[in-house]
This record gives sequence, C-alpha cells and structure tokens, in this order.
Amino acid sequence: MSSINFTVLTENHAEEPHILAEHGLSLYIETRNINVLFDTGESGLFYENSRTIGVELFGADAIIMSHGHHDHGNGIPVALHEASRAPLYLHRDALIRKYNKAKAHVPVYIGVSDETGKAIANADKLDRVGWVSDVYKIADTHILFSTGGRKKLPDGWPFTRDREEGSHEHIPDRFTDEISLIIEGDYSACLVVGCSHPGILKIYKKAEKLTNLPINTVIGGSHLNSVSDKEIKAVADFFEKRGTELYLGHCTGIMGFSRLYKILGTQLHPLHAGMQFELDL
Repeated sequence: MSSINFTVLTENHAEEPHILAEHGLSLYIETRNINVLFDTGESGLFYENSRTIGVELFGADAIIMSHGHHDHGNGIPVALHEASRAPLYLHRDALIRKYNKAKAHVPVYIGVSDETGKAIANADKLDRVGWVSDVYKIADTHILFSTGGRKKLPDGWPFTRDREEGSHEHIPDRFTDEISLIIEGDYSACLVVGCSHPGILKIYKKAEKLTNLPINTVIGGSHLNSVSDKEIKAVADFFEKRGTELYLGHCTGIMGFSRLYKILGTQLHPLHAGMQFELDL
C-alpha cells in the first residue's frame, strides 16, 4: 500500500488555540513522489499555520487553485512565493469575476483579489502556470480534471459571473472553472475537491471514469449546507452503499455535515485547521 499524508492548513474551524482559522480551505498533501498544496484559503494564514505545524512549503511540487473564489485562491501570491519551485494549476475561467447575491440580493464580488490575478499573470509569464481545461496529469498518480460545470441550476441559484473576462454582463455561474484531483495508490484512489459547486456526485462519477481504481475516500468541501433533505439523502445513500470515507469541511457547513452524519455516521469525518491524517491506498 502507498501512504498519503494530509495536513489541513486552512479551514473554517480550529481545535487547538495555537492554530488559526478562517473561512476557506487549504490542504497540504504529501505522497511518495509529489507534494501538493491544494487551495490556499482566504489569505496567507495557511502559511502561518504551516510554520506552526512544521510543514515546509518549499517542498511543494505543485500548487492547485480549485476554482476562482476568494476563500480558495487569495493565498496564491504567498503560495507562489513560498513554494517558489512549484507550478500553479487552474482553469482559465477561474479568473473571470464572480458574484453572489444570496444575502444582499445584489451581486457581491466573491472572486479572487486583484493581487491574486496579478500574481497569476506574472507566474504565467514565467511559464509557472498549467491551464487545466479537461484532464491534466501532473504526475503518474495525480490526475487533475474539470467536471464541466452544472447543466441544471436549482431555483434561486445565487452565483453569477461575468460573461467573459473583462465583461460586465452577468450570467449564471455554472462553475466551469472548478477542478478536482484524483490521487491513485496501489489498490485504491482518493478524490480531493474544493467546493463541489458542480455537485459532489457529478464530480465523483466523472472521477470514476478517469481511474481504474476504486475511489474509497473523498476529501474537501461539498457545499451541502443549504440543499434539500432529498439531496442530502441522495448524497449520503450514494456514499453509504459504496462504503466511501468522507473527510468534509468548509462549505459543507454545520447543518450539511450534521444531516449527512445522521445517515453516514462514522463514515464521515470533520475537517479542521491543524488536522493531520494518513490514508493507505
């Protein structure tokens, strides 16, 4: 079996007083052949936690920005500096301006900062950016892929984006920019997701087509806090039948997590900043 070590550098919650928390997600993933920084949270806080925990970011071989929201990508300038030899992987649509009108009923900007955009542009000039449009292998065991966005949007969908980069015309955001990561071991694989805006089941089913190994573990955010009980049950039943272990946090939400837990029980594990765990695949 091959071992994978996960360190949660940023998450909405922390359990130890010396670890900082913020609304966001950042994971450091160590395998025998490549180390990956998956998302960078809202700020450079992930770096502060990495120093506290003892994770050396200079050892990162790849930086991944799962999608173009501030709570996953605003730490990119710090990441590019600290992991100075690592290329950055993202979808081009992640740089299109994004909005949410759920609370204010008017579009509120939720995309990455101008500083992040400039850092990515500078990295691209230095050939440090890999643009992920479909399937992109960053190592023999690591497969990045785009899910392709949501085809059907639920009623009241709050997310919008500019039609194209530089445009001020808003259209529904189907999250064509969201990318996820498959990590293959000797006998099984795991799936790492950012926010699962296209749908956690859609992402999982796409991942199944890209590997010959069973995907026994899912790690990341699932955006299930405000979905219907019917959708919660569909997700929980799907993973319960497969015996899939879920390590979820961030946008999964407290309500989403608790509703899943009623069905999945110990198959479900909460993420928190500073958490470290090992998977044998």
